[in-house]
Amino acid sequence: AVLRDHPQAASVAAARLHSPDPSARAIVIAGINRKIPARSADDVRAALADPAASVRIAAIAAVMKLADRSDTAALAKMARTDINKQVRARAGRALAQPPYRVNLELAHALVLDDYLGARLAGLKLAYHLSDKGGREILRQAARSDDLTVAIRAAVLLGPGPSWQGLFDKALHSTKWTLRATALGAILPATDYSIAQRAAVAALLDPDREVKLAAARLLVRLGDKEAAKPTFIAAIEGNDPDLTAALALVSTYQDDRGLTAMAHGARSPIRETRSRAITLYRQLGITSDALIGALADKSGSIRIQAADTILSLLVKQS
Repeated sequence: AVLRDHPQAASVAAARLHSPDPSARAIVIAGINRKIPARSADDVRAALADPAASVRIAAIAAVMKLADRSDTAALAKMARTDINKQVRARAGRALAQPPYRVNLELAHALVLDDYLGARLAGLKLAYHLSDKGGREILRQAARSDDLTVAIRAAVLLGPGPSWQGLFDKALHSTKWTLRATALGAILPATDYSIAQRAAVAALLDPDREVKLAAARLLVRLGDKEAAKPTFIAAIEGNDPDLTAALALVSTYQDDRGLTAMAHGARSPIRETRSRAITLYRQLGITSDALIGALADKSGSIRIQAADTILSLLVKQS
């Protein structure tokens, strides 16, 4: 109702804000964020203290849209002390946006958080405080044993030959997540030749996610043809990778990507179906599979599909 300006939107939203179901409260806050955040400022600010983490996360996004510097203290408290790690990270990322003003103490505290997402948010804060001592926090982080943090800090500090050893270490890690992270960050932190050698070598990696990261890097380097076979291989079989499908459609205009997206929209895994619908929205296209999602067994998927189709129809009109 809120999303589509239904005449009963206000009463529906007011009732659902006090629903015992946290998912209902989160949906209302998300709807307010997209349509009327300024008129419901008191409601979204109150939701920052909601007992459900999902609602607090939705409230942070809505408060950001208000763009009021007076909310800095509330968001900073959440970033530092919220019991939910994802809330801390989301609040930290929010504070890196204007008009909020934060200090080095908060950035340093987040960099030491036990949750990776919060640590990365702390690095972003340090970057925005570069002229006030933030670069020293980044330099310390670039020497961290946490290679994901070190890589992100290196990217924020800027390209240089001194980072090659760091990336070599990450690219030879036994953790595929680190290898993929390194491939995604190596170009902005080093140079074309180093990145190109790393991408070609990683096409032979035993892990599909790492090979896809290498293919995406090759596309960024301008070598689309070398990357395409990896994307095609990733959509074959019973478990097509939807990021590969997206690449095939957006980069190559290859209809095999659309077939893989339709397969994903009918997956028995709810998260996969949701991801497929997100991709349809991102690409601005409809399909029989997207329309079929209106009858999905999951209520949240039905809502997502309906909102996606309505948004696409509005754009087409």
